[in-house]
Amino acid sequence: MRPLLLLHIMLIIFSLAGALTKVAAEAWSRAGFWSPEVIGALALSVALLALYAVGWQKILKRLPLTVAYFNRGLAVIWGLIWSVLFFGETLTFFNALGATVIFAGLTLVNRP
Repeated sequence: MRPLLLLHIMLIIFSLAGALTKVAAEAWSRAGFWSPEVIGALALSVALLALYAVGWQKILKRLPLTVAYFNRGLAVIWGLIWSVLFFGETLTFFNALGATVIFAGLTLVNRP
């Protein structure tokens, strides 16, 4: 698998783990900590973070450190996407502008 593609898959996984912790927090406030929804969301979040940790190490073997860390900014964009899709948050003009600036910077850095 190409290293940049693997990097971006890992960033999606990392951002999903963060979204799952918010799902767990909301379920905790409704049903208490020991509810199946909270335990399931937290368990899935930990599993995704373990997968991310292994994938991140593989990425660092194949890509320059500067490229790998610079691309982590994409996790912010994925977090924005998950907040709109999963939590019904509103995408504001400034959110979209910030995501565009991040994406433009990532595109410049990843050009051959």
